[in-house]
Amino acid sequence: MTTAMPPCNVIVIGASAGGVASLSQLVRRLPAQLQAAVAVALHVPEESTSVLPTILTREGPLKATHAVDGEPLQHGRIYVAPPGRHLIVKRQTVRVVRGPNENGHRPAVDPLFRTAARAHGRRVLGVVLSGSLDDGTAGLSAIKEHGGAALVQDPSDAMFAGMPQSAIDNVAVDFIGDVPALAGELVRRADSALYWAKEYGKNQVRVYRPDVIEIAELRRLAAGPDRAARFRAAASLARAVDARDAYTGSHSERVADLAARIATRLGVDREQIELTRLAGSLHDLGKLAIPEEILRKPGPLSETERLVLERHPQIGFRMLESLGVDPVADWVLHHHERWDGSGYPDGVGGDDIPLGARIIFVADAYDAMTSDRVYRGRLTDDEAIAELARCSGTQFDPDIVAALADELGVDDWQAASAFSAVSA
Repeated sequence: MTTAMPPCNVIVIGASAGGVASLSQLVRRLPAQLQAAVAVALHVPEESTSVLPTILTREGPLKATHAVDGEPLQHGRIYVAPPGRHLIVKRQTVRVVRGPNENGHRPAVDPLFRTAARAHGRRVLGVVLSGSLDDGTAGLSAIKEHGGAALVQDPSDAMFAGMPQSAIDNVAVDFIGDVPALAGELVRRADSALYWAKEYGKNQVRVYRPDVIEIAELRRLAAGPDRAARFRAAASLARAVDARDAYTGSHSERVADLAARIATRLGVDREQIELTRLAGSLHDLGKLAIPEEILRKPGPLSETERLVLERHPQIGFRMLESLGVDPVADWVLHHHERWDGSGYPDGVGGDDIPLGARIIFVADAYDAMTSDRVYRGRLTDDEAIAELARCSGTQFDPDIVAALADELGVDDWQAASAFSAVSA
């Protein structure tokens, strides 16, 4: 008996003249752990021998092959339409069929886009790259009609602007950008699609169910006036996050409380204090889309695992940006930026980092150091303050470290003494 594979997040890409260069740039920027399958239709002569899979495999971390009729659809793979055949996406497999020419080509872009839209609906990301004329426009429209997203290479960035310009002129596209920007948007949307599939997929993917209920409730409450209900929903969602992570106890709740106390100590207004509390409770929301084996790994992460984990601020941002509480998503996005500009995801530093994000970063670090983890015991409060002081001015905003020390009752001379002891 064969077990049915759940529906897959699917990125479908269409290109023609100039498309090899655009595709090479794009796949170079996709991560090895991409949470989507990728299917590509590039116009090539029927009698040709296509080397596109070899090129794409060489350029990026994902394996690219000519699609084989009936093979399963899987995340982290690139399926290329072979010459003289249309590539068709089904619910669990890909098909390779001869069929009639469309838009003068076989393979053509529209059949790929159209069938992916029918099979996977809102889980499809359609991308139109460099090419002449208008293949892909009708297919991109079908993707939008079925709830998917339409992304298009900026015509000024394409060698041949016809296909991108036709899509822009005729479809309500969701994103226009050069190839590096397209790659970043694809990764963000694929991560978000994985999360939203948990909400709407009816157990078709492996899920952690409490977060599904609470994010929907939080989104509903965000538009209403009941602030207390909003915070209750956020706290419940934070518990779902903490249940998957390596911390003991209610890490997100503790960070939220400590962040609010720091904000109060800094003298910000009451509304900003409460927004800081909300952002603190949701700062790790993006970890809901990170594999639990990475979150709870008892030893050091590999480079690949670290890169996957470091995507959680962007994932959380994508989950929160529709809530209508403007600064919260932005603070979550930037809560791992460092004072010296060496953090992630954007590498901003100093006062360019939002204040709320800087506060959460310090509160998060303090709680992480003073909590038991699966791979180490906790530090004492004095040891944690000493470490924050040591990293003040490089990793952390010095004013926020000082505010935390004041809030915890650590006098200046005690902080200096701790700093000297650690530095010795």
